[in-house]
Amino acid sequence: VMVTLAEHHGKYLRILNVNGCNRLTDRSAIAWKLHCKELITLDISFVREIHENALGNLIDNASHLKELYVFGCT
Repeated sequence: VMVTLAEHHGKYLRILNVNGCNRLTDRSAIAWKLHCKELITLDISFVREIHENALGNLIDNASHLKELYVFGCT
């Protein structure tokens, strides 16, 4: 669902809070990287299946990102 949301509406997303959504994976982070170019705030706290490489790749490509919350991530 998150990938489809990003594909169809990602260009409008500025703030995304998926805190505690335990079914999200690296696939979601890749979709955000590709389709959510205007993200300013992202909260992926306690989302433990998004790994360091996928997150790093997302951050490297998120030129507008000002706030990133990653509490409780492993």
